[in-house]
Amino acid sequence: MKTMVASGTAAHEAAPGLFLLVWGLFASVIGLGLVTNFRGFLDGFTRDAYESSAWLRRIPPWKWIRQRPDELARRARLNRLIGIPFAVAGPIVTVVGVVQILRGHFSVPRGPELPLPFALAFIAVSVLGMAQCWRPRGYFRQAARQGSWKRTAAIIASAGAVSFGVFTALGP
Repeated sequence: MKTMVASGTAAHEAAPGLFLLVWGLFASVIGLGLVTNFRGFLDGFTRDAYESSAWLRRIPPWKWIRQRPDELARRARLNRLIGIPFAVAGPIVTVVGVVQILRGHFSVPRGPELPLPFALAFIAVSVLGMAQCWRPRGYFRQAARQGSWKRTAAIIASAGAVSFGVFTALGP
């Protein structure tokens, strides 16, 4: 009996090595950053997440809940617990991705093409998402103001997100 693996491919097919490698590296960085609080990553992540959800605390069922003075500390502990599985699974998935790439299983064949209206909608969503990040109080705008490598990282992330939308919708 053949079972399905996490990547959505059948057990006899190879997993996409590039996807596993990138996912593993991302999970490792986020997980280890949250667990070890490297250079205040956990504190900054918790603070940013808390501030970005501030508007939710102004609407009724959350509006009636009293905020505790140690709210950020509680959320930091929760984020640290959430980061543990990523810190454990990330390096394992990275190694699996490298092994798959070395065996020649770089990626899986492309699926069916999207109809043009769906493709244009997918591209529009990716462009609007990047526009939200570059709005006056957005994450990328703040990083660009700080300059140096943060500006470069914001520009590369923006280009990557928009190109992901375009290439996913229209194909390579």
